[in-house]
Amino acid sequence: MAYYVKKQGLSGKVVYWTGTNVWSDDISKKKTFNSENEALNETIVDASTTNTRKKGGFTGSEVVSE
Repeated sequence: MAYYVKKQGLSGKVVYWTGTNVWSDDISKKKTFNSENEALNETIVDASTTNTRKKGGFTGSEVVSE
């Protein structure tokens, strides 16, 4: 099962993390991950600690599975 990160964009559309410091409303450009943890680690400040605070651009984002 693949996982990806999405959030509500400023335009009101759902946007998807592309992995290149860019969000896109084109679902075909989304970056996929092999596990939920891998996707979550992309969104948090420091994955090597227990700090689960999200990076600024990931505020309001969620990890979902396909």
